[in-house]
Amino acid sequence: MGQLGVSRTACEKRVRFRDARGRFHGGAFAVNRFVLHAAPSGWTGLPARFLVIAAYVLPPLLLAELAAYEIVARNRHCRLLNPDR
Repeated sequence: MGQLGVSRTACEKRVRFRDARGRFHGGAFAVNRFVLHAAPSGWTGLPARFLVIAAYVLPPLLLAELAAYEIVARNRHCRLLNPDR
């Protein structure tokens, strides 16, 4: 375990977000929490927040977000996504 209470291996598998209460959220849920609670002012405008809230209100949209996150996470080391590698 690292200093923040999460292992490096866990962080390498999916993005992690630690909320104000000290709870960790992973994957697409971590991205959503970041957009809603911790993103810089330019990120938290109406479109970003609207999309996150819409994902929780419309289950098919949330499922699409989860699937898209998994595809990107599994291919994060792909040369197509990282041309410098």
